Amino acid sequence: FTMRFRVKNPGTETMYFSLGAHPGFRCAMGDRVYGFAGQSVYACEAGNPWNWYWADAASPETAPFSLHTAGGSDFTACTVWQGYPIFFRADGISRLMGRAHVAGGFLAATGVTLSEQSAPGIPAGQAATLCGLDGALYYCSGSDVYRYAGAAPARVCDGLPAGLRGICAGTDGRGLYLSATESNGTRRLFLYCPGLGWYRL
Repeated sequence: FTMRFRVKNPGTETMYFSLGAHPGFRCAMGDRVYGFAGQSVYACEAGNPWNWYWADAASPETAPFSLHTAGGSDFTACTVWQGYPIFFRADGISRLMGRAHVAGGFLAATGVTLSEQSAPGIPAGQAATLCGLDGALYYCSGSDVYRYAGAAPARVCDGLPAGLRGICAGTDGRGLYLSATESNGTRRLFLYCPGLGWYRL
């Protein structure tokens, strides 16, 4: 199912955006849900996931907010990591920064910024590869697997066959499981153990 919301455009019109069924299109931290559409990120009103545009002047910190970027590619995935909403593009990683609202565990609407980093990101259609393990984020960019721990993402696909496609990933908290189709058409399951490498199951 798809959640469809109306938001106020920076211009004069009203526009719509959708949060798809896959959890990679939205994330929650404290009392807020965060999402994206195109080159913009959105946060609902604290405690009210149905309000994405109406602000109560008496409660500016809990108001919904949006940040609109220009000139980059569209956002493709998001998650919460180390206390921040993280947004991915195909060619970059962005962190939503701001002052934490201690009582509700969410970012206050005043003073939020988007810190952007150019790096191999998550192409459209690969949000299902994003997951957290051992204090880091893992994801696929094309047929490559990357580990992101706050600095430059590191490629961690040595030992995997080349040309994997149709990739999705998950974790049990101890290892990263990767389901993918090999170049010969065979569907395989791979296991990555931090510090040990890849295993074919």
